[in-house]
Amino acid sequence: MDFGPLWQAATALVAAGAVYGAIRADLKAIHQKQRDQDSRVDRVEDRLNRHIEQGVTHGNAT
Repeated sequence: MDFGPLWQAATALVAAGAVYGAIRADLKAIHQKQRDQDSRVDRVEDRLNRHIEQGVTHGNAT
């Protein structure tokens, strides 16, 4: 019995699994980066809003 086609099929499945895993890891990293960036944007927005609120009274409590 010739195992050549079986080895080719097995190799193709292993390669496809590796590619699938790599793509999944990249997508996970992209989503994590987006969540981190959203968090940073929220912090900057809060800081700017506090600065604007303080600027209304120029830091004086009147």
